[in-house]
Amino acid sequence: MLTHPFNPQAETTALYDAITLFRERWEQQRTMNAIFDLCDAIDRAEEVSIELRQCKPDPQSDLALVAINLQLLLGIARQELARGQEETLEAIGHRMAEEERRATVLSSPALPAGTILSCPQCEEGLYRLTTHASIDDLVLDDGTLLHPLNTTIPKRDALRALACPRCGGRYYKDGQLHTVQHGWQ
Repeated sequence: MLTHPFNPQAETTALYDAITLFRERWEQQRTMNAIFDLCDAIDRAEEVSIELRQCKPDPQSDLALVAINLQLLLGIARQELARGQEETLEAIGHRMAEEERRATVLSSPALPAGTILSCPQCEEGLYRLTTHASIDDLVLDDGTLLHPLNTTIPKRDALRALACPRCGGRYYKDGQLHTVQHGWQ
């Protein structure tokens, strides 16, 4: 016999309703409260399931059918919970990646179009920036952002060191580029 005062059919219905409510709430606004509420419903249904297994109902009885339905609903509830948790982790990962990207963009100063990179040693103007870009973008540029000022200066190659083709002086160091307009920045 059942030792706890509960109605197995009502408990099964309660879990079904909790799954339905979770789906509705999750589609409207993904919140941790929706996940916590579903967790609580799963915990309660597991307690009822344990109690039903302990009383060992006749396999042909309505109580056995309720126990089977409860087990099926528990499986569905756990799948919904896993989906919600996975989506939450994905959202957190996307948010962290976006924050990291924003931090990188903010930490790397941008230079306006028209800026001329120059050698700090021979003071030769080397490349003109064709568009607004961050220093990180310029370090990796393969000649699309930086154009040579004259034909004696080779096209910028991302695989070559950021060094003056005339004297070998480095116009990039410690995260800064040397410009005609503002020196190191």
